Amino acid sequence: LARAAAARREQQGERDRLAQGETPVDKEREPERLTQLAQAQRRVDEETRRTEELAKRLQALRAPRAAAVRAGIGWWGKNTMVLAPDVGPWMLLGSVVTDAPLELDKPMVRTCGTCSACIPACPTGALDTVGVLDASRCLAAILQRPGVIPRGLRPAVGDRLYGCDDCLDVCPPGTRRLGGGVENGRHDIVALLGLDDATLLRKFDHFYVPKRRARVLRRNALVALGNVGDLDDVPLLAGFLGHPMELLRLHAAWALGRIGGDLAVAALEMARSTERATTVGDEISLALIDARVGLQ
Repeated sequence: LARAAAARREQQGERDRLAQGETPVDKEREPERLTQLAQAQRRVDEETRRTEELAKRLQALRAPRAAAVRAGIGWWGKNTMVLAPDVGPWMLLGSVVTDAPLELDKPMVRTCGTCSACIPACPTGALDTVGVLDASRCLAAILQRPGVIPRGLRPAVGDRLYGCDDCLDVCPPGTRRLGGGVENGRHDIVALLGLDDATLLRKFDHFYVPKRRARVLRRNALVALGNVGDLDDVPLLAGFLGHPMELLRLHAAWALGRIGGDLAVAALEMARSTERATTVGDEISLALIDARVGLQ
């Protein structure tokens, strides 16, 4: 790309010089300059061709797993991941862009056989078809995505703050590599919800957060607290009902409905009387139903 740009600049420079007022002496050099311009044009054409070929290769890198399977690194798992001998899904795929001639590898002749441990392990049933992932139900995707988490999937989030590896954790080649089991990390959700944006993003800078927006992590934390919190957490959640962001008010209302209790009902009723956003108001109404059921 850099070579193509340089060639284009060289060509434009030749054109600019030819466009300038020519003196009798310059006229004598016109054939030489035309030759230089033609040479610059050929270089531009060659670099453009190389750039187009490189662009085609870069397009292939959009699907590194497919390339890895074709290269014989591993085989397609039933959880749509690339699985390799001894490590299962626990590897990081990388790519090197080169124009060097390389000998082509053959795909690996191997499958998961009769093993389907990953399919029932998915907490939302996103792997309802072998080798096909329903991204709209995959928690790893949902917890990274901006916007509202679907109501029906929030209970499945559990205490997750980010991501989901359940279909990887149960993969036999991977569990052998990890020593037979995986211990999930845990965070203090209540403390997390009290952090300012800068601190929150710095603490979790290894997570992919869309456009570095702290509200995505706070949304996830509110859902997690609704799943694992108790009555002691109601005042914190009630405070989020007055948050300026609709996204956080909505998920805080759901969390209060999950926990329930007299204080949660009172907070939701007060919020419903002042809430102007229709989506949040609807969520508060549903949360009140959930919370009152818990009181019966």
